[in-house]
Amino acid sequence: MGTMTTTQQIPEDRPGTATVERGTDLAGLLLRAAAEFPEHGVRYCSGERALDHTPRTYPQLLDDSRRLLDSLRAAGVRPGRVVVLLLEQPEKFLPALWACLLGGSPSAHWFPSATIRNVGQRS
Repeated sequence: MGTMTTTQQIPEDRPGTATVERGTDLAGLLLRAAAEFPEHGVRYCSGERALDHTPRTYPQLLDDSRRLLDSLRAAGVRPGRVVVLLLEQPEKFLPALWACLLGGSPSAHWFPSATIRNVGQRS
């Protein structure tokens, strides 16, 4: 089994395009899933009811991630620059995570509600 890396990324001079090779790297996984399994995807569960969920196909997730990557680049984020993700909802977190992977930017994840609940508690 090959090693997973984040070496392949969407070229900076080609916003809104995903033309990297479909390898075994992390960015390539979403590209390959969108191309090979366009009818499949993810489900975002609300947690309120067992069957309450919002489906997104892999191509939709890729499009969401590309749009966010374009915004990150417009804000000056370049490959190798760490992006802090402060998002609780999966429907916002997953596209942001994939945008970072597609753009070659490491991401640091922080979930504020978990931190806030633990403030003042001792181990």
